[in-house]
Amino acid sequence: MHLSDAQASRFYDLLDSLTVYANAAFGVTDRTRLLGPDGRFNPQERVAVHEKIWADPTIIDDYIGDNPLGLPPRELAQMHRWKQRVTGPLPLIGFDDENRALFLLGERRVAVQGITQDITEVIVEQPPIFIHMTLLPFDDVIVYDSLAQPLPVELGPGWRAMLEGEAKEATSRPIVERADEFFELAKRVNAEREQADWERFQRQMERERWEREGSEPAVPGVHKGALAGLSEEE
Repeated sequence: MHLSDAQASRFYDLLDSLTVYANAAFGVTDRTRLLGPDGRFNPQERVAVHEKIWADPTIIDDYIGDNPLGLPPRELAQMHRWKQRVTGPLPLIGFDDENRALFLLGERRVAVQGITQDITEVIVEQPPIFIHMTLLPFDDVIVYDSLAQPLPVELGPGWRAMLEGEAKEATSRPIVERADEFFELAKRVNAEREQADWERFQRQMERERWEREGSEPAVPGVHKGALAGLSEEE
């Protein structure tokens, strides 16, 4: 299952234009390296630009404000929804009868379809496996940003057993297959990730303060002197 020719053309018009715009804004690479003489994108350079876009999707607001192609409001609204993308190594647990990829995301399974071809023709590795990609809402379905990269590491038996267990358990989880459902799920997932990132940042700042001041707190209930073999009085 994949987009129609007309949908795919609209999708790439938006994505390609955003990629060129973001490359110029972020200065990732030279335009002649991003686009070949035939107008096709260099895959490696495109990956680098997409990483910047999804790491800082506020660039989409800048694009919409400038609207370099003079796109109609409907298409700009499509792109605005991409701010609620989901990026990262995602566990692929299988494919459904419509040749959509099923990813685990929170407590849901997300059905992702191809753009110009079935996603089963793009991801040829056997699940369960982690795939680095970015999921996007488009029209009333869920697609990806045209880039799918299996993690370049072999899963050990522990990880594979864990994934296989999750895949088996996930068969009872609801499937998210519509763009609106995905948009709401992505908002929750991104909010949780941002909170976790903020908490990690705070812990890092606290550790750096301890190092500067030499005031790292002991484990609750344990005095450093006791660990050094000193008596209670000492």
